[in-house]
Amino acid sequence: GRESFEGESMHSAAWRGGAKYAGKKALVVGFGNSGAEVALDLWEQGAAGVTVTARSPIHVLPRWLFSLYPHGMRSLLYFERFLAPIWLSDAVGGLLQRLPYSG
Repeated sequence: GRESFEGESMHSAAWRGGAKYAGKKALVVGFGNSGAEVALDLWEQGAAGVTVTARSPIHVLPRWLFSLYPHGMRSLLYFERFLAPIWLSDAVGGLLQRLPYSG
């Protein structure tokens, strides 16, 4: 566990930027807002590798999708999170993940 880990560990509240981790491997535990921002910063600052772990499956969507801002569509997000059956939510999320990158 943590007591035998010889590297550096910290909570995201102590995060001050990824520049000092350039060329190093990093593990980000959790993919909420803070975890996603830390992982992106590490990658942008040249970390040799960034691995992210999450307790449950997640859908990662681009900030902009076909000139739309999907994260700002509150009614769509409410439907997807609370009203849609899980199988439908997963199907839509999976499709939205692939669309911007398909040729």
